[in-house]
Amino acid sequence: MEPIKTEVARRLRKYIKDGYTGGYCQNRLVGSRARITSEVNLERIFEALEEAELVRFEWSPDDWFSWDDLVGDTYDVELNGDSVPGGERTIKAQEKKYKEWVEQEGVWHVSIEVRTSTDEEWNQADSLGCFVPWDGMGLMDSLKDSGYWHDMVGTAIDQLKEELKKRCPCCRKAG
Repeated sequence: MEPIKTEVARRLRKYIKDGYTGGYCQNRLVGSRARITSEVNLERIFEALEEAELVRFEWSPDDWFSWDDLVGDTYDVELNGDSVPGGERTIKAQEKKYKEWVEQEGVWHVSIEVRTSTDEEWNQADSLGCFVPWDGMGLMDSLKDSGYWHDMVGTAIDQLKEELKKRCPCCRKAG
């Protein structure tokens, strides 16, 4: 595992190379460096907790979603017809393509679970439904790329901290 500073520098170079520093993002490198450093630290903590079997992600097909939940008014011709080049025809074509993608990739429910020791039951810390992975990416890579991963891991770590505070300081058992 490379040192944190090296990992941050590598990601920051990629961030700059990918063009996230011009226009709206101009003069935001200091904030970007801080965000990337925070993300790397969070990932390292998660890796250690996952290796200790105290945190995990669980995936299952999302059988509860509806098409309306998934797309909202994105493909509403009356609402968006005038703002999309090509109007109704383009919107219908985009909707058809997205439906095919959803059918191929599936719609997923992901939860992150924690426990304070390996002999305890898992407790759900956070969850996300109606998740469709990016085209060509796996589930976990899509989740990380979406930004939800860091939010979910942060919530799980906070919950784990709170549960550990409730343990007996002498024997470290719950209650």
